[in-house]
Amino acid sequence: MERSRLYESYYILNIDLTDEELKKSILDLKRRFDDLSIGIRKFEEIGIKNLAYAVKEHKQGYFICVEFRATADELLELERYCRIKDDILKYCVLKKYNRRAN
Repeated sequence: MERSRLYESYYILNIDLTDEELKKSILDLKRRFDDLSIGIRKFEEIGIKNLAYAVKEHKQGYFICVEFRATADELLELERYCRIKDDILKYCVLKKYNRRAN
């Protein structure tokens, strides 16, 4: 049995979408986590922020932060989903480590 790990990910969505399309895109992302049976610990919509550099000719994006537990296979499938979605400009997944107090 594969071990699940704790991850934190950031998604930058295209802000050229209408409000309804943006809400649908966020809901689709949440559904993808549910479809893969990935346990979301935190789902935070940060909002519109300026980008440090243009991404696909966009200077701003709608940021989302998600903390979740997933196996390696689930993570690969989630990343595949992010690569094919046109409304996700960029994403980043970071593995979180537990710090133990001495």
